[in-house]
Amino acid sequence: MQTEQNRALAEFFDDCARRGLMASFSDDDLRKVEALERLWQLAPGQRVFEPGCGSGRLTERLARAVGPAGQVVACDISPEMIQRARERVSAPNVRFHVSTVLDMGLPGASFDAVICFCALPHLADLPRTLACFRHILKPQGRLWVCHLDGRTKLNAFHRLAGTMVRLHLLPDEAGLRALLSNAGLDLRLYHDGDDGYWALALPAAAILPDKGPRVSPAGSHLA
Repeated sequence: MQTEQNRALAEFFDDCARRGLMASFSDDDLRKVEALERLWQLAPGQRVFEPGCGSGRLTERLARAVGPAGQVVACDISPEMIQRARERVSAPNVRFHVSTVLDMGLPGASFDAVICFCALPHLADLPRTLACFRHILKPQGRLWVCHLDGRTKLNAFHRLAGTMVRLHLLPDEAGLRALLSNAGLDLRLYHDGDDGYWALALPAAAILPDKGPRVSPAGSHLA
């Protein structure tokens, strides 16, 4: 449902798109993204959901990772961002939607991974949205929450960036764990440092496979 708050936020990110913000990765950011991709361990044939995809700068990489046999479904509330994403990514295994997560009506247990990249603080009705992620994940699916800056730096940036995002703040570990738990998700990996913020959550009662990420980067730990 398009609320007044969502409309205002869409206009904010429309303006970001027109100004060319978040259109590409710097060399430093790209190194961080490549490190995240090694953690995600996406495989050909998988189905991936990307909420808040922006201009598609990550979407095109996700599409390559899952290959022609896989699929990426991506959404953003900004029409301008989605227009740029469609111009950037024309692969047949990618579908873009101008929508909130909650308005998409996605089927249950249909995705191998949800990659929530640089988007978590901006998602409408976060408790319900996280519950939606739980609903659409397969029993052994994975939710990754990732940002290229640590929590302190990102929250300070949002506070200064403008009225629409000044209260869009990343939670600390305890806050994130509580949000995830209430949505039926277990926090398994948490990292917050100068090199970024990332977390792995699994559907409650899921067993982490032996081949899953076990190496805990500096400043992070497995729950």
